[in-house]
Amino acid sequence: MKKILYSNFLNNSVILFIFIVMRFFIIKIKLRFNFFIRFQVLLFKNVLFTICLLFAVSIFSSDLPDFQLKDQRNKVLNSKNLKGKIVFLLGCSYMDIVLCRKHGRKIYWRMQNLIDESEDFVEFIAFVDLRNAPNAIQVYIDENKSKNYESILLDTKGVLSSGIRPNVSWLRIFSRSKKQIFESYYKEVDDQTVDFLYEIVRKQKK
Repeated sequence: MKKILYSNFLNNSVILFIFIVMRFFIIKIKLRFNFFIRFQVLLFKNVLFTICLLFAVSIFSSDLPDFQLKDQRNKVLNSKNLKGKIVFLLGCSYMDIVLCRKHGRKIYWRMQNLIDESEDFVEFIAFVDLRNAPNAIQVYIDENKSKNYESILLDTKGVLSSGIRPNVSWLRIFSRSKKQIFESYYKEVDDQTVDFLYEIVRKQKK
């Protein structure tokens, strides 16, 4: 009788040991599986963050557009000739062409008193968005060709005009490597505005 009880106890102990061992391996496998899942989730989050970051950079940091446009006197400006220069690109809608000239003059002439032409290679470019412009606008431009107005590029296809807004001028500044470093819209441009813009040019020397 004692032998039978001992045998049963031994069998139960073996079974219990096997059960504990199996349970241990099952838990270990689950832990490994959970770790793998967590690792995959973390990896996915990192990849998603990187994609979002690159997408944001592509939106908020743009290059100088490639363009070849004529001004009101049919003089052609090619963006390829702007290599190595800081570019001020000022634009307006066709309804605000007078505003564009006013702001452009203020920026250009005040900046001439601030920049060192031997060190600061700056190009000032103004353009007008002529998409959907009525014939009267073209007539106005043609009638004023002979006047001593500053050059203004005529953007008939919207090459430069994707961000144009009514009643304001749109200024972008590009570095010597053609990367956009500043953007703003203006209803008014005064001396303080231009002094602030000069600081952007000055910092490009560093």
